Amino acid sequence: FITYFVSGRYSDDQGSWPTNFDRKYNMRANFQAFPSNKVDIHVSSGYVYNHAQIPFNDNSIYGLLGNSLLANPDLGSESRPNGEPFTTIDQGLQTENDARTHRFTGSLIVKYRPIQNLEHRLTLGVDATNYELGNFWPFGIGLPNYPQGKRTVDRRTFSSVTMDYAGNWRTNISDNITSTSTFGGEVIIGNTRFVSADGQDFPGPGLSTITNAAIPNANEARIEEVNAGVFFQQQIGFSNKFFLTGGLRYDGNTAFGDDFSGQLYPKISASYVFNFSSVPIFSNANLKLRSAYGQSGLQPQVFAKDRTYTANAVDNQAGLRTENIGNQGLKTERSEEIERGFDLGL
Repeated sequence: FITYFVSGRYSDDQGSWPTNFDRKYNMRANFQAFPSNKVDIHVSSGYVYNHAQIPFNDNSIYGLLGNSLLANPDLGSESRPNGEPFTTIDQGLQTENDARTHRFTGSLIVKYRPIQNLEHRLTLGVDATNYELGNFWPFGIGLPNYPQGKRTVDRRTFSSVTMDYAGNWRTNISDNITSTSTFGGEVIIGNTRFVSADGQDFPGPGLSTITNAAIPNANEARIEEVNAGVFFQQQIGFSNKFFLTGGLRYDGNTAFGDDFSGQLYPKISASYVFNFSSVPIFSNANLKLRSAYGQSGLQPQVFAKDRTYTANAVDNQAGLRTENIGNQGLKTERSEEIERGFDLGL
């Protein structure tokens, strides 16, 4: 059989200032199919579009609220009729601080049980976000610092693709010994692109694009990172009381140096469950003693292994300067943890 869920939502919040609003469009669709008693399919997707305009505030000389609270009519002048310290209310209402966000998330999960006690699970996921922030100060309205106007645009695009597989096999070795084996791997691919541009001094009113500015500026950055790993874990249970677990995980990352291929992380744990069924007042109580040891790691920052340079123009002459010296032997930051404790249920 098949089940599905579809929803949509629209909200429009108006702020106390004419230039303040927050509009959001939200759509979601989920789908589940069970073609047989061995296969489950789950699909989910969501899309959000958010458009917000926020007046300059906080520690800003263009802030509407700050200039309003600090205004002193006794100090009023022709340029600042209400005695605003930096920017008049009329000027502040003509500035723009605009933010737009598009985000899509989706996933596909397939479960397959070819035989009893064996299950395969494959998960594919995607997260894509496009964010744009724009600021605009118009030409010729008497703004401090930007009397001829200025515009800035910052765009950031982020996408993450995840592929994950896990298998689980349960079996009874004997009447009192059980075995649970877990194995699989995952790949995470992340891409980030950042482009920013600004332009200052427009030739006249009515112009608002960076192309028309006399002093343009631009910056661009791209980052791609891939992290991949495989793992195996084995648990043995004795009489449903004592459990012993051991596991290994091997990780590789594009941030590792070329002289370092990957990292192996081991773990081991043990637990014992006490049963109080023979004591009437504590017949439903349980006590578990546990202890564990494991290792984990933190990958280096992207490009930390590489020798990098930064463009540095002097007197209109192109040049380069060293930014990072690089290290081809760079590897993961490794940590160890020992845990001991107990769980008591009454």
